Amino acid sequence: MEDFNALPKVVGLKQTLKNLKAGRIDRVILAADSDDFIIEEVKKACLEQSVPIASAESKRALGKACGIERAAAVVGILK
Repeated sequence: MEDFNALPKVVGLKQTLKNLKAGRIDRVILAADSDDFIIEEVKKACLEQSVPIASAESKRALGKACGIERAAAVVGILK
């Protein structure tokens, strides 16, 4: 998995959705083991904003790739 630690980003559903709606997200990384409601919310918002979605193998792996000690269901890479 790509290392997202150095990239400008937001972590978590609320921050990602807020920044998606504001047009500040370049792409989204969504953990495959996220809850269904999170996956649906993120996919819907990305479709509305024409933002590509990449997949991560797990929340734990995504958190690690972002340089945080916690699991992350979704990460938004900022423009």
